[in-house]
Amino acid sequence: MELQTLCRALATGGCLAATCALAAPPAFRVVDLGARPPGIRVQGNAINAAGQIAGSVLTHDAVTHGVVSGPEGRGRVILGTLGGTWTSPAALNASGRVVGLSALVGNDHPHPFVTADNGVDLVDLGTFGGDQGYATGINAGGWIVGAAQGSDLYMHPFMAGPGDLTLHDLGTLGGRFAAAYGINDAGQVVGDSDTAEGRQQAFITDAGGTNMRAINKPHLISSTAWAVNASGQVVGSAIDWDGSDRAFITGPNGADMSLFPRRSIKVLSSTLVAINAAGQAVGSEYLESREVSVAVMTDNVRHVLVPLDNVTTLPPGVSLEWAEGINDAGEIVANGDDRHAYLLIPI
Repeated sequence: MELQTLCRALATGGCLAATCALAAPPAFRVVDLGARPPGIRVQGNAINAAGQIAGSVLTHDAVTHGVVSGPEGRGRVILGTLGGTWTSPAALNASGRVVGLSALVGNDHPHPFVTADNGVDLVDLGTFGGDQGYATGINAGGWIVGAAQGSDLYMHPFMAGPGDLTLHDLGTLGGRFAAAYGINDAGQVVGDSDTAEGRQQAFITDAGGTNMRAINKPHLISSTAWAVNASGQVVGSAIDWDGSDRAFITGPNGADMSLFPRRSIKVLSSTLVAINAAGQAVGSEYLESREVSVAVMTDNVRHVLVPLDNVTTLPPGVSLEWAEGINDAGEIVANGDDRHAYLLIPI
Protein backbone atom coordinates (compact mmCIF):
# COMPACT_ATOMS: atom_id res chain seq x y z
CA MET A 1 0.00 0.00 0.00
CA GLU A 2 1.12 3.60 -0.49
CA LEU A 3 2.47 5.44 2.54
CA GLN A 4 -0.50 7.84 2.56
CA THR A 5 -2.91 4.91 2.66
CA LEU A 6 -1.00 3.30 5.53
CA CYS A 7 -1.00 6.56 7.50
CA ARG A 8 -4.73 6.94 6.98
CA ALA A 9 -5.36 3.36 8.10
CA LEU A 10 -3.22 3.72 11.21
CA ALA A 11 -4.89 7.00 12.15
CA THR A 12 -8.30 5.36 11.76
CA GLY A 13 -7.18 2.61 14.12
CA GLY A 14 -6.39 5.13 16.85
CA CYS A 15 -2.60 5.31 16.28
CA LEU A 16 -0.82 8.62 15.98
CA ALA A 17 -0.20 9.60 12.38
CA ALA A 18 3.40 10.18 13.46
CA THR A 19 3.72 6.42 13.70
CA CYS A 20 3.89 6.39 9.93
CA ALA A 21 6.71 8.86 9.92
CA LEU A 22 9.10 6.55 11.70
CA ALA A 23 12.65 7.31 10.76
CA ALA A 24 14.65 4.81 8.78
CA PRO A 25 15.89 1.88 10.89
CA PRO A 26 18.10 3.16 13.72
CA ALA A 27 21.67 2.23 14.46
CA PHE A 28 22.11 -0.40 17.17
CA ARG A 29 24.41 -1.32 20.00
CA VAL A 30 25.14 -5.03 19.65
CA VAL A 31 25.24 -7.42 22.62
CA ASP A 32 26.71 -10.84 21.91
CA LEU A 33 24.71 -13.23 24.07
CA GLY A 34 27.79 -15.22 24.89
CA ALA A 35 30.86 -16.61 23.15
CA ARG A 36 30.37 -20.33 22.71
CA PRO A 37 32.79 -23.18 22.02
CA PRO A 38 32.75 -24.55 18.46
CA GLY A 39 29.94 -26.97 17.79
CA ILE A 40 27.43 -25.32 20.11
CA ARG A 41 24.56 -23.23 18.77
CA VAL A 42 22.83 -20.51 20.77
CA GLN A 43 19.54 -19.29 19.34
CA GLY A 44 17.31 -16.40 20.39
CA ASN A 45 13.62 -16.89 19.60
CA ALA A 46 11.73 -14.07 21.32
CA ILE A 47 12.12 -10.92 23.44
CA ASN A 48 9.66 -9.31 25.86
CA ALA A 49 9.08 -5.73 27.03
CA ALA A 50 11.65 -6.10 29.81
CA GLY A 51 14.34 -7.29 27.40
CA GLN A 52 14.23 -10.89 28.60
CA ILE A 53 15.09 -13.35 25.84
CA ALA A 54 13.77 -16.86 25.33
CA GLY A 55 15.78 -19.24 23.20
CA SER A 56 17.74 -22.45 23.16
CA VAL A 57 21.26 -23.79 23.59
CA LEU A 58 22.45 -26.87 21.72
CA THR A 59 25.24 -28.57 23.67
CA HIS A 60 27.92 -31.05 22.59
CA ASP A 61 25.85 -33.97 23.85
CA ALA A 62 23.15 -33.09 21.25
CA VAL A 63 20.70 -31.87 23.88
CA THR A 64 18.73 -28.71 23.15
CA HIS A 65 18.03 -26.77 26.34
CA GLY A 66 15.30 -24.14 26.45
CA VAL A 67 16.49 -21.02 28.27
CA VAL A 68 15.16 -17.64 29.39
CA SER A 69 17.40 -14.73 30.35
CA GLY A 70 17.13 -11.59 32.39
CA PRO A 71 17.12 -8.12 30.76
CA GLU A 72 19.73 -7.63 28.02
CA GLY A 73 20.46 -11.33 28.03
CA ARG A 74 21.96 -11.31 31.52
CA GLY A 75 21.69 -14.53 33.48
CA ARG A 76 20.04 -17.68 32.24
CA VAL A 77 17.39 -20.08 33.53
CA ILE A 78 17.25 -23.59 32.07
CA LEU A 79 13.62 -24.50 31.41
CA GLY A 80 13.80 -28.27 31.68
CA THR A 81 11.65 -30.61 29.55
CA LEU A 82 8.40 -32.58 29.58
CA GLY A 83 10.40 -35.78 29.98
CA GLY A 84 12.44 -35.91 26.77
CA THR A 85 15.81 -34.42 25.94
CA TRP A 86 14.85 -31.11 24.31
CA THR A 87 12.73 -27.99 24.72
CA SER A 88 12.19 -25.18 22.21
CA PRO A 89 10.71 -21.88 23.49
CA ALA A 90 8.67 -19.82 21.03
CA ALA A 91 7.47 -16.74 22.93
CA LEU A 92 7.34 -15.08 26.33
CA ASN A 93 5.26 -12.33 27.90
CA ALA A 94 6.16 -9.37 30.09
CA SER A 95 6.27 -11.46 33.28
CA GLY A 96 8.60 -14.00 31.71
CA ARG A 97 6.05 -16.79 31.19
CA VAL A 98 7.44 -18.87 28.33
CA VAL A 99 5.57 -21.05 25.82
CA GLY A 100 6.82 -23.45 23.18
CA LEU A 101 7.12 -27.17 22.61
CA SER A 102 9.00 -29.86 24.49
CA ALA A 103 9.68 -33.53 23.94
CA LEU A 104 7.95 -36.18 26.00
CA VAL A 105 9.69 -39.32 27.25
CA GLY A 106 11.19 -41.12 24.26
CA ASN A 107 11.35 -37.91 22.17
CA ASP A 108 8.69 -39.25 19.80
CA HIS A 109 6.20 -36.41 20.03
CA PRO A 110 6.42 -32.87 21.41
CA HIS A 111 3.65 -31.22 23.40
CA PRO A 112 2.91 -27.52 23.93
CA PHE A 113 3.98 -26.08 27.27
CA VAL A 114 3.74 -22.96 29.40
CA THR A 115 5.85 -21.95 32.37
CA ALA A 116 5.22 -19.84 35.44
CA ASP A 117 6.86 -16.41 35.66
CA ASN A 118 10.52 -16.19 34.64
CA GLY A 119 10.58 -19.65 33.10
CA VAL A 120 9.87 -21.66 36.25
CA ASP A 121 8.02 -25.02 36.03
CA LEU A 122 6.89 -26.44 32.68
CA VAL A 123 3.21 -27.38 32.39
CA ASP A 124 2.09 -29.75 29.62
CA LEU A 125 -0.88 -28.21 27.80
CA GLY A 126 -1.80 -31.48 26.09
CA THR A 127 -3.56 -31.91 22.74
CA PHE A 128 -7.02 -32.43 21.25
CA GLY A 129 -6.56 -36.20 21.39
CA GLY A 130 -3.63 -36.50 18.98
CA ASP A 131 0.04 -37.06 19.63
CA GLN A 132 1.61 -33.63 19.29
CA GLY A 133 1.27 -29.88 19.44
CA TYR A 134 3.05 -26.60 20.04
CA ALA A 135 2.43 -23.26 21.72
CA THR A 136 3.51 -20.20 19.75
CA GLY A 137 2.29 -17.07 21.50
CA ILE A 138 1.34 -15.63 24.91
CA ASN A 139 0.05 -12.16 25.74
CA ALA A 140 0.42 -9.99 28.82
CA GLY A 141 -2.74 -11.45 30.32
CA GLY A 142 -1.41 -14.99 30.02
CA TRP A 143 -3.62 -16.13 27.11
CA ILE A 144 -1.80 -18.76 25.07
CA VAL A 145 -2.18 -19.78 21.43
CA GLY A 146 -0.76 -22.56 19.28
CA ALA A 147 -1.86 -25.71 17.51
CA ALA A 148 -2.50 -29.25 18.67
CA GLN A 149 -3.32 -32.47 16.89
CA GLY A 150 -6.80 -33.91 17.18
CA SER A 151 -7.96 -37.49 17.03
CA ASP A 152 -8.60 -36.79 13.32
CA LEU A 153 -4.78 -36.35 12.99
CA TYR A 154 -5.18 -32.74 11.81
CA MET A 155 -3.72 -29.77 13.65
CA HIS A 156 -6.26 -27.45 15.27
CA PRO A 157 -5.57 -23.89 16.45
CA PHE A 158 -6.08 -23.38 20.15
CA MET A 159 -6.42 -20.70 22.78
CA ALA A 160 -5.97 -21.41 26.48
CA GLY A 161 -6.79 -19.04 29.32
CA PRO A 162 -4.46 -17.93 32.10
CA GLY A 163 -6.43 -19.68 34.83
CA ASP A 164 -8.02 -22.54 32.93
CA LEU A 165 -5.41 -24.12 30.68
CA THR A 166 -7.97 -26.21 28.80
CA LEU A 167 -7.41 -25.95 25.05
CA HIS A 168 -10.22 -24.26 23.13
CA ASP A 169 -10.45 -24.99 19.40
CA LEU A 170 -10.62 -21.77 17.34
CA GLY A 171 -11.92 -23.51 14.22
CA THR A 172 -10.80 -23.02 10.62
CA LEU A 173 -11.61 -21.05 7.48
CA GLY A 174 -13.55 -24.02 6.17
CA GLY A 175 -10.78 -26.59 5.78
CA ARG A 176 -9.45 -29.27 8.09
CA PHE A 177 -6.12 -27.75 9.17
CA ALA A 178 -5.30 -24.50 10.95
CA ALA A 179 -2.65 -23.16 13.33
CA ALA A 180 -2.40 -20.05 15.52
CA TYR A 181 0.96 -18.29 15.70
CA GLY A 182 0.49 -14.95 17.45
CA ILE A 183 -1.76 -13.06 19.88
CA ASN A 184 -1.88 -9.43 21.01
CA ASP A 185 -2.91 -8.11 24.41
CA ALA A 186 -6.48 -7.54 23.18
CA GLY A 187 -6.72 -11.26 22.42
CA GLN A 188 -6.70 -11.00 18.63
CA VAL A 189 -5.17 -14.18 17.21
CA VAL A 190 -3.39 -14.68 13.88
CA GLY A 191 -2.21 -17.75 11.99
CA ASP A 192 -3.13 -19.70 8.88
CA SER A 193 -5.86 -22.10 7.85
CA ASP A 194 -6.92 -24.26 4.97
CA THR A 195 -10.07 -23.11 3.22
CA ALA A 196 -12.85 -25.34 1.89
CA GLU A 197 -11.17 -25.00 -1.52
CA GLY A 198 -7.86 -26.27 -0.14
CA ARG A 199 -6.01 -22.93 -0.10
CA GLN A 200 -3.81 -21.86 2.80
CA GLN A 201 -4.76 -18.37 3.98
CA ALA A 202 -3.62 -16.08 6.77
CA PHE A 203 -6.29 -15.24 9.33
CA ILE A 204 -7.03 -12.81 12.14
CA THR A 205 -9.71 -13.00 14.82
CA ASP A 206 -11.51 -10.55 17.03
CA ALA A 207 -10.69 -10.30 20.75
CA GLY A 208 -10.94 -13.64 22.49
CA GLY A 209 -10.16 -15.60 19.34
CA THR A 210 -13.67 -15.17 17.91
CA ASN A 211 -14.82 -14.40 14.35
CA MET A 212 -11.89 -15.90 12.41
CA ARG A 213 -11.57 -14.27 8.99
CA ALA A 214 -9.09 -14.34 6.13
CA ILE A 215 -6.43 -11.70 5.60
CA ASN A 216 -6.55 -11.55 1.87
CA LYS A 217 -5.36 -9.79 -1.24
CA PRO A 218 -6.48 -10.62 -4.80
CA HIS A 219 -4.46 -13.23 -6.69
CA LEU A 220 -2.51 -14.60 -3.70
CA ILE A 221 -1.80 -18.33 -3.86
CA SER A 222 -1.25 -18.76 -0.11
CA SER A 223 -0.35 -16.77 2.99
CA THR A 224 0.63 -17.15 6.66
CA ALA A 225 0.32 -14.59 9.47
CA TRP A 226 3.04 -14.86 12.11
CA ALA A 227 2.47 -11.94 14.48
CA VAL A 228 0.05 -9.14 15.44
CA ASN A 229 0.63 -5.93 17.38
CA ALA A 230 -1.57 -3.87 19.70
CA SER A 231 -3.46 -2.13 16.89
CA GLY A 232 -4.02 -5.36 14.98
CA GLN A 233 -1.29 -4.81 12.39
CA VAL A 234 -0.27 -8.22 11.11
CA VAL A 235 2.95 -9.46 9.52
CA GLY A 236 3.75 -12.68 7.72
CA SER A 237 4.51 -14.01 4.26
CA ALA A 238 2.50 -14.67 1.11
CA ILE A 239 3.00 -16.32 -2.26
CA ASP A 240 1.82 -13.96 -5.01
CA TRP A 241 0.27 -14.93 -8.35
CA ASP A 242 3.73 -14.91 -10.00
CA GLY A 243 5.11 -17.42 -7.47
CA SER A 244 7.15 -14.86 -5.54
CA ASP A 245 7.20 -15.48 -1.78
CA ARG A 246 7.16 -12.09 -0.05
CA ALA A 247 6.79 -10.57 3.39
CA PHE A 248 3.65 -8.57 4.11
CA ILE A 249 2.31 -6.07 6.61
CA THR A 250 -1.25 -4.88 7.15
CA GLY A 251 -3.02 -1.90 8.62
CA PRO A 252 -5.05 -2.15 11.85
CA ASN A 253 -7.20 -5.24 12.35
CA GLY A 254 -5.57 -7.06 9.45
CA ALA A 255 -6.87 -4.68 6.77
CA ASP A 256 -5.04 -3.46 3.67
CA MET A 257 -2.39 -6.15 3.22
CA SER A 258 0.72 -4.83 1.49
CA LEU A 259 3.55 -7.01 0.11
CA PHE A 260 7.15 -5.83 0.39
CA PRO A 261 9.12 -5.61 -2.88
CA ARG A 262 12.18 -7.78 -3.42
CA ARG A 263 15.43 -5.88 -2.88
CA SER A 264 17.10 -7.64 -5.80
CA ILE A 265 16.67 -10.58 -8.14
CA LYS A 266 18.87 -12.60 -5.77
CA VAL A 267 16.16 -12.54 -3.08
CA LEU A 268 14.18 -15.74 -3.36
CA SER A 269 11.72 -15.10 -0.54
CA SER A 270 11.11 -13.01 2.56
CA THR A 271 9.05 -13.21 5.72
CA LEU A 272 8.32 -11.06 8.77
CA VAL A 273 7.77 -12.87 12.08
CA ALA A 274 7.48 -10.18 14.77
CA ILE A 275 6.07 -6.64 15.03
CA ASN A 276 6.02 -4.06 17.83
CA ALA A 277 3.46 -1.40 18.75
CA ALA A 278 5.12 1.18 16.49
CA GLY A 279 4.78 -1.08 13.47
CA GLN A 280 8.47 -1.97 13.26
CA ALA A 281 8.82 -5.57 12.12
CA VAL A 282 11.66 -8.07 11.73
CA GLY A 283 12.27 -11.31 9.88
CA SER A 284 14.49 -12.66 7.15
CA GLU A 285 15.15 -12.95 3.45
CA TYR A 286 16.37 -16.08 1.72
CA LEU A 287 18.84 -15.75 -1.13
CA GLU A 288 19.62 -18.14 -3.99
CA SER A 289 17.92 -21.47 -3.34
CA ARG A 290 17.56 -20.72 0.39
CA GLU A 291 21.23 -21.49 1.02
CA VAL A 292 21.82 -18.02 2.50
CA SER A 293 19.49 -16.03 4.74
CA VAL A 294 19.68 -12.38 5.79
CA ALA A 295 18.06 -10.85 8.89
CA VAL A 296 15.93 -7.82 7.99
CA MET A 297 13.72 -5.15 9.52
CA THR A 298 11.17 -2.85 7.97
CA ASP A 299 11.80 0.73 6.89
CA ASN A 300 8.27 2.10 7.27
CA VAL A 301 9.09 5.32 5.46
CA ARG A 302 10.21 3.73 2.20
CA HIS A 303 8.22 0.49 2.64
CA VAL A 304 11.27 -1.70 2.08
CA LEU A 305 13.17 -4.37 4.00
CA VAL A 306 16.60 -3.40 5.31
CA PRO A 307 19.32 -5.95 6.20
CA LEU A 308 20.23 -5.62 9.86
CA ASP A 309 23.88 -5.99 8.90
CA ASN A 310 23.57 -2.52 7.33
CA VAL A 311 22.63 -0.83 10.63
CA THR A 312 24.86 -2.72 13.06
CA THR A 313 28.56 -3.13 13.76
CA LEU A 314 29.17 -6.85 14.17
CA PRO A 315 32.32 -8.85 14.95
CA PRO A 316 34.51 -9.31 11.84
CA GLY A 317 33.16 -11.93 9.47
CA VAL A 318 29.77 -12.24 11.20
CA SER A 319 26.45 -11.78 9.43
CA LEU A 320 22.96 -11.89 10.97
CA GLU A 321 20.92 -14.65 9.33
CA TRP A 322 17.46 -14.19 10.81
CA ALA A 323 15.69 -11.94 13.32
CA GLU A 324 13.07 -13.48 15.58
CA GLY A 325 11.73 -10.80 17.91
CA ILE A 326 11.33 -7.06 18.52
CA ASN A 327 9.85 -5.34 21.58
CA ASP A 328 8.21 -1.93 21.95
CA ALA A 329 11.57 -0.37 22.87
CA GLY A 330 12.86 -1.44 19.44
CA GLU A 331 15.23 -4.06 20.89
CA ILE A 332 15.74 -6.96 18.50
CA VAL A 333 16.89 -10.54 19.04
CA ALA A 334 18.65 -11.98 15.99
CA ASN A 335 20.86 -14.95 15.17
CA GLY A 336 24.21 -14.92 13.44
CA ASP A 337 26.01 -17.26 11.08
CA ASP A 338 28.59 -17.84 13.85
CA ARG A 339 26.01 -19.76 15.92
CA HIS A 340 25.62 -16.87 18.36
CA ALA A 341 22.46 -15.03 19.28
CA TYR A 342 22.63 -11.23 19.39
CA LEU A 343 20.62 -8.51 21.10
CA LEU A 344 20.39 -5.25 19.14
CA ILE A 345 19.63 -2.16 21.26
CA PRO A 346 18.75 1.11 19.48
CA ILE A 347 21.15 4.01 20.10
